[in-house]
Amino acid sequence: MKSIVFAYAVVVFCALAVAQTKSSEILVIFPTTAQSHYRVVRPLIHRLLDRGHKILAITNFPDAVERANLSHIDISGLKPHSKFETNNNGIIRSIKRVIGNTYTYATILNHPTVAKLLRSGRKFDLVIAEFFTSTPIFAPIATVVDAPIVGFCPMITFPWMNQVMGMETTVSYMPTLLNNSTDQMTFLQRISNTVKSAFIEVSFNWIYDSVIREIYKNHYGIQTESTIKTMANLSMIMTNDYHSMFLPFPKPPGIIEVGGIHVVDEKPIPQDLNDFINNADHGVVLFSLGSVVSEASLGADKLCHILDAFSKLKQRVIMKFDAEKNKTQLPANVKIVKWFPQRDLLAHPKVLLFISHAGIMSVIETIHCGKPMVGIPIFGDQIFNTKLLIEKQVAVTVDYKHLESNRLFNAINEALTEKYTINMKKLQQLYNDRPHSPLETAVYWTEYVIRNKNESKELLKSQKVHLNFYQSNLIDIFAAFLLPLIMAIYIIQRTMKRLRKH
Repeated sequence: MKSIVFAYAVVVFCALAVAQTKSSEILVIFPTTAQSHYRVVRPLIHRLLDRGHKILAITNFPDAVERANLSHIDISGLKPHSKFETNNNGIIRSIKRVIGNTYTYATILNHPTVAKLLRSGRKFDLVIAEFFTSTPIFAPIATVVDAPIVGFCPMITFPWMNQVMGMETTVSYMPTLLNNSTDQMTFLQRISNTVKSAFIEVSFNWIYDSVIREIYKNHYGIQTESTIKTMANLSMIMTNDYHSMFLPFPKPPGIIEVGGIHVVDEKPIPQDLNDFINNADHGVVLFSLGSVVSEASLGADKLCHILDAFSKLKQRVIMKFDAEKNKTQLPANVKIVKWFPQRDLLAHPKVLLFISHAGIMSVIETIHCGKPMVGIPIFGDQIFNTKLLIEKQVAVTVDYKHLESNRLFNAINEALTEKYTINMKKLQQLYNDRPHSPLETAVYWTEYVIRNKNESKELLKSQKVHLNFYQSNLIDIFAAFLLPLIMAIYIIQRTMKRLRKH
């Protein structure tokens, strides 16, 4: 009887909590074709629905199960999902890819349903947009629908983030995503970080500016000063980061850390995988290169090296890999599947290690479950993520270009030593030690912006956003002090010359 009364009280409490939450109309714009990116915002969408809000999502990944108050504009097919190759992912190629994707993302504005929405005059209480290369394209939609806008970054950080929120980027200890270093840099690493930071500044704020101006003129009929100015209306940015996991940088109140928000409660493992794991006398190692790395580009020689390393292990191995694209003989201890429930497998006590490309979602899930990692980074932030884990002594890395059987085998055995397991358990504890869960944090700040709609644009930023280059760097102040000094020196010199003549 008591349990029934308690259950009834819980239901009543939840109902009252939802009733006390003002129902709001929220527009979510996540144009990414990388499903892993959308996984970050989906838990927030579902929790906001639970709290009585109504949501329209522009996405490539509509929910398979219908929910009340959730509707979608399905844009799948406008931009095909292109996987990254395992080679030739340099900076220049990445910039070309970003610019090409920008023009493709802009076509979403011409999607019949999106165009109809923008012409309809419909108003929203909030816009949540992916904070990525597409953000400048879609930020003006918030003005069209008369709503504040919140950015949601699926990565630890991203170019523009600090500038948009009015924070100084100090390159002496704040590495860029392109720099292979942590916050403790040598002299040469600081030189590299300075050069790469300047390169990003030029690439994104000058080259990218011309692309954004063209899109604004063609699609919105307006002129814009710069890429940064296009995002001036952002009230807040949530980021897939948490300082105890990665780097403790200073942040303005408008950058909210919600790292781990995508990690949901574990579910039962499929029976075939469960049997394979339970019959492993020495534990199991997982292998996955994520969802955005092209398995087709993994050369036959690399695959042979990987499988040869696995064949020497006493542990069993589960590989997420499309075997049809690379048919080869498998060692007896290896099971290949096209997909596996990564988060659920990592939680299994018999899973000892994760061999990964070190994408941010995989890194966070590995930390959440307390398992050490062997990182084989391919591109983008993966190299940066791996470096941070190595610094904390919870991971070992193998350079993809020099991936050989013995190197991988030795890296696996090193990562399986007690030191790495103990260090990862400590990092797991730090990750979990926070006042609120990532999802609770995200919900609170999302509703905060809704509650303070009229003031939220300026509430969480520093006033640096309103200063130009010479003001923020005090060049005008130095000039004010130096000018009288220069004038005084000039007058003294002129006077001395005249005195000498006489």
